[in-house]
Amino acid sequence: MLVLKEGGTAELVVKRSRFVAELFAVHSQEEAREQLRQRKEEWSLQGIRHLVHAFICGPGANVMGCSDDGEPSGTAGRPVLEVLKGTGMTDVMLTVARFFGGIKLGTGGLVKAYTESAQAAVAASTSCELVPMSSIRLLCPYTCYEKVKTILSAADATITSEDFGTDVTISLTLRQAVLDDVLAHQRIRRRSSLNTTREQSWDCFYKALTAFKDRLTERGLYARYAKDFANLALHAALWNLNTLQYPVQEVCYNTLKENGFAELGVTGHDEAYFYDKKEYRQLQAILTQPYDKVFPHAKDDHE
Repeated sequence: MLVLKEGGTAELVVKRSRFVAELFAVHSQEEAREQLRQRKEEWSLQGIRHLVHAFICGPGANVMGCSDDGEPSGTAGRPVLEVLKGTGMTDVMLTVARFFGGIKLGTGGLVKAYTESAQAAVAASTSCELVPMSSIRLLCPYTCYEKVKTILSAADATITSEDFGTDVTISLTLRQAVLDDVLAHQRIRRRSSLNTTREQSWDCFYKALTAFKDRLTERGLYARYAKDFANLALHAALWNLNTLQYPVQEVCYNTLKENGFAELGVTGHDEAYFYDKKEYRQLQAILTQPYDKVFPHAKDDHE
């Protein structure tokens, strides 16, 4: 899976109609809508007749949409979306503004013009591999601060904020693979299993999710972001559950089934509510079947 590294723009003139294509990053359907709204305001000042768009986002590139914005159905938004799908990228949006030149292009001409405009914008951009990242927070004494920063730099971590209180609190992002290596090393050093470490990590993350949900509710924002939050919570819960081993996995399984999913706002929705249909199917299996049915070989592997 690829993501956009640097956006691109391109301009195409066909029979005096000018097509201006822009490729840029977005990270959610809501952000795509907001970017479209802003660009429509900007382009309207220049007298455009159409601002066609398409976007793809989500960890599995499974959230997408497009619009012809007044062009004949199927001649604009869909061709642009097909170009985006062909890039293999996610979290990306492409808009094409058209200045009408007084000559009608016909349906075939429109499809060709929008396709070529989108392709030109993609060609002017650069992409890179999507690297799974994790956000964590570290607490360290001042005596270790410089040493910790050196280690973080060597691990290519990005420090997002620092709080200098009684101790130093460092918020950062780093590659998931690096974090897994750290957890594995911690397992050896502490003579505890990675399974137990995962359990502790999930417990902390679960508390953070519920706290985040409570904060959204307090600010009157939960209803607006309930769907995105539920999808995030489901993805995080299943990722952690699938990496655990018996017997810790069974404890986590039953906790999620009995009340965990409900507390996170995941239950009570149909398939269309979820971005990842595979995750939805596993959710339904967990809610309706015992642990041994969903993970039939877990206990055998433990033995």
